Amino acid sequence: RQAGKNLRTVDRAHRRGVAALLAAALGASAVPAWADDATHDTPSTEEPRSSEPSESSGFYLAALGTTTLAYRPYGADFDGPQRDITASLGAGWFATETLALELDVGATFIEGEYVATSLTPGLIWAFHPNVYTAARFIVPVDPGLNLALYPGIGVAHAFESGIGPFFEANAISMVGRGVPGFGLPGTIGATYSL
Repeated sequence: RQAGKNLRTVDRAHRRGVAALLAAALGASAVPAWADDATHDTPSTEEPRSSEPSESSGFYLAALGTTTLAYRPYGADFDGPQRDITASLGAGWFATETLALELDVGATFIEGEYVATSLTPGLIWAFHPNVYTAARFIVPVDPGLNLALYPGIGVAHAFESGIGPFFEANAISMVGRGVPGFGLPGTIGATYSL
């Protein structure tokens, strides 16, 4: 009997973890309804805790910073860190129980000088309570249009405050102009569930 209660507790924690991941590629306190006890198929003998929300808007905010750890220009050898930083803000929405849609806008600086502004739409899939994958596309809009493929995998941890810090490793290839280079960026950030 105690083992069943422990499994239900672990399952609730698992669902809250998945919800946290989706909240921007992570979020926490205000989880979507599917992660709350009220929508779970297994009956619970525990009393609901009033501090846990029963409904969520499914929306979240994200703040993140990215840098390129290694880059290989088209037809050249790999180079090390690019001394760049992209600071981004974004918003996302839980489209289903395991998928979130997100849009970020970011400004890129190399050695402190502004070089570009980009939009980054993405689809995030949480397949584990603390691990997710992301299918993203970067669309630089200033100084000119281009397109980059930007898949990634990330890890996160959600706190009861609604804040979910994360780390994401990505690959990037600028394919919009026919000379695709290849880069390995790293991203750190946090989300906040609304």
